[in-house]
Amino acid sequence: MIVLLAAIALQEMYVGIWFPIYKDLQDVWRELKSTFKDAITEKNENTRVMYFHGGGKIEFWSMEDPDSGRGRKYHRAIMDEFAKAKKNKQAWQETIRATLTDYKGDAWFLSTPKGNYNYFAQICDQAKELENWSYHHYTSYDNPLIDSREIDEAKNQLDPLTFDQEYLARRVNANDRPYFYMFDRAKHVSKKRLVYNPHLPQWSGFDFNVDPVTNVFAQRPNLFTLQFQKEHQLRDSGTEALCNHLYSQYGARIINPIITGDATGSKRTTNSNRSDWQIIKSKLRVRNDHIKVRNRNLPHSEDRPLCNSILTHATIEIDPSCTHLIEDMENARVDEHGNLIKTSIEGRHFFDISRYIMNAAFPDFVKNPRKYQRHAA
Repeated sequence: MIVLLAAIALQEMYVGIWFPIYKDLQDVWRELKSTFKDAITEKNENTRVMYFHGGGKIEFWSMEDPDSGRGRKYHRAIMDEFAKAKKNKQAWQETIRATLTDYKGDAWFLSTPKGNYNYFAQICDQAKELENWSYHHYTSYDNPLIDSREIDEAKNQLDPLTFDQEYLARRVNANDRPYFYMFDRAKHVSKKRLVYNPHLPQWSGFDFNVDPVTNVFAQRPNLFTLQFQKEHQLRDSGTEALCNHLYSQYGARIINPIITGDATGSKRTTNSNRSDWQIIKSKLRVRNDHIKVRNRNLPHSEDRPLCNSILTHATIEIDPSCTHLIEDMENARVDEHGNLIKTSIEGRHFFDISRYIMNAAFPDFVKNPRKYQRHAA
């Protein structure tokens, strides 16, 4: 990317490069500025434009505003991670295409694919049919700057669909599958009841809703295994009532607990003037170091591949009595953008808890997956 940009700018060409969001352009701007500082005659940090010896120019834009670049004239337009941009079709058709007319310029659509049902997929199919278009497909193995052993390691970290998409650039259709597309009832639901071990820490996950309030109880027999043992649900109630219910059941057995759940619980309450986490600490008599919650809930775009990788490579077991949890994990679905579909009828509260607990139990799974696999040396 960097060499490509500089090479054409040094040939007295005007280049426009678009990114999905403004934040995405920062690294390329900094790297280009550093690598070719001797070839740059002028740059503007505010408008993100560089001028080069020989008369070339590169302007940086974001597709967040599809009008970005309107009225400019370019010899080449480059759109990076095109499939990621939410307004890519509008940006290309209404603005970017017109910037190439005066100089009869060309356009480069660069992207990791995101399935079949998006505008980038349409552009790729179009490129295969039109005479003045071309289509090129490369995998990470084709990149001479990436060690193939690193790619092989990633294959052991990720679920098959994510690996195929991110490293092999295949158009996999994850969004027409359940959120947990690697969940398998035959593999993940235990054939027999899971036995509570009083000598192990108790993992307890919460999702905070007005109605119902929900909880899932889990344990880890070993580093490789996470067992979802029991689900709890109270209607017409609140976090305080749920905690009273849990303490009545587990009270004296709550030893060295690990509590996790919805990160928003520190900011709001369900039916009290205290935060949900304040209620939990008070009612369950747990300390701050027992609470294991992210600063923010992972967005679905990050959480989904993480959880499916865990379902693929770690050992996840669910007690057959957790019928709501099983139903949620099996049937929670996403829209065309990969976002979870929730309705007033299908709140998917147990689904949320399952991902909170998996996130907390395997925090470094993608970076260090062998740590959680039985065959690890």
